[in-house]
Amino acid sequence: MNDTGARHPLSIGHLVVGVALLGALGTWALVVLDLVAGADLRFLLPVPWVLGGLAGLLALIVSDRRALRAQRAQRARPSETDR
Repeated sequence: MNDTGARHPLSIGHLVVGVALLGALGTWALVVLDLVAGADLRFLLPVPWVLGGLAGLLALIVSDRRALRAQRAQRARPSETDR
């Protein structure tokens, strides 16, 4: 295990495309199972893209907050030159 607490960087583009593809797969499954008729499909098609966009925005907000927190912690620590 990694004891440093470092995390693998999040690829927001991969997250957005993954969520959108999962949503498209769900929409396709609803059509194949005859749970959605043709007229209802028109309202269902944009849902995966909206969910992907929301996931991307949420990931940007979370990663930005973590970066700001790390910057503040770095400024609060005394550096080697200050000693």
